[in-house]
This record gives sequence, structure tokens and C-alpha cells, in this order.
Amino acid sequence: GALSLPSIKFWKTKKKKTNDVSKTVSIANVRPSSDESTAMRKRQTKWRKKVFWLLLASHFHRQIEAGWRGAWALLSLSWLSVRISTGACVRAILNTFGWRRKRSQKEEDIGVVSNADAAAAAH
Repeated sequence: GALSLPSIKFWKTKKKKTNDVSKTVSIANVRPSSDESTAMRKRQTKWRKKVFWLLLASHFHRQIEAGWRGAWALLSLSWLSVRISTGACVRAILNTFGWRRKRSQKEEDIGVVSNADAAAAAH
């Protein structure tokens, strides 16, 4: 199958409260799994994590060995991730307080409709 990256959680997410009815498991939804297949799945997950970190370290060392060009590439990647993270945090904060960005004149001229406007128009 395809190689998937291990999931890395940086923060704990709150679990949604569910009804007791949804916690019951229907026999139709359960797939049989032997102890052997469960052990194999655990070994595969462990191996994927090892390979992921090995490749990450290998690429990092290769960039460091490349000298100033590698350092510049790592700095550029770091700066890009800072810009994306900052933008996402600012957008999350603005959305939390219900602030929306103002539409540009061009968007108003062509009739761009936001999700909030579309929901309000539907009701």
C-alpha cells in the first residue's frame, strides 16, 4: 500500500460528547482481525515512524552539508511555516470573535458571496 506519514499531534483535541447509542458497535461494521494482523499492523506503524524520522534526519543533514545554500533553504522553509502558522492563528482568532474581512470593491462588483451571507440568505 501507499506509505503514509505518522500522525503527529501537537496539542490535545477535545473529544466531542456523544450519545450512548453511538457508542454501541454494530456487528455489521466490525471487521474481523486476528492477533497476528494486529501485531503486524503495530510493527508496520513502528517501522513507518522509524523510516519517517530517518529520512527527515537524512534530508536535514544533507541541507546542512550543502553549506549556505542548504542553510538558506532551511531558513526559507522555516520562514514559510511561520508565515502560514501566523496567518492561520490570526484567522482563527478573528473567526472566534466573529470578525470578517471587508470585501474588496472588485469582489463586490463580481458578486462574491461569503458562506455567512449565503446562510443568511437561505433563511
